[in-house]
Amino acid sequence: MLDTSTQPTGRVTQVTGPSRRTRRGRKVAEQVPRHLRAHLTAYLMIAPMVILLGIFVIWPLVYAFYLSFFEMSFYKDAKFVGFDFYQYVLTDRTSTRRCGSASSWRSWSYRRSSSSRCCSRASSRRCRSGWRRS
Repeated sequence: MLDTSTQPTGRVTQVTGPSRRTRRGRKVAEQVPRHLRAHLTAYLMIAPMVILLGIFVIWPLVYAFYLSFFEMSFYKDAKFVGFDFYQYVLTDRTSTRRCGSASSWRSWSYRRSSSSRCCSRASSRRCRSGWRRS
């Protein structure tokens, strides 16, 4: 609101009115938005889990990714190598063969464990896969 009454100099001064308050006495600007107030309890219950997840999972992953750009030794200072390690792993024949054998081992062990679960439920009867419980 501008007050232009009774001042002969022609200057305009800013007049601030009383601050608006709600029924409970809080200022309007200090109120929490409605969508946050409606779910405040849920946010407070999830907050510790999110904080712990960030500390024990997300931060170590980010830090490990950062450290993967350095070559480190106990006796020497860390040396920045950039994407050289990633290039080495993707172009080396030995590492690609190892990734292939690891994935085949994973698939074999998964098939084996799923068939053994089937047989443990079947007691002495035959399972669909033909395995017999020993």
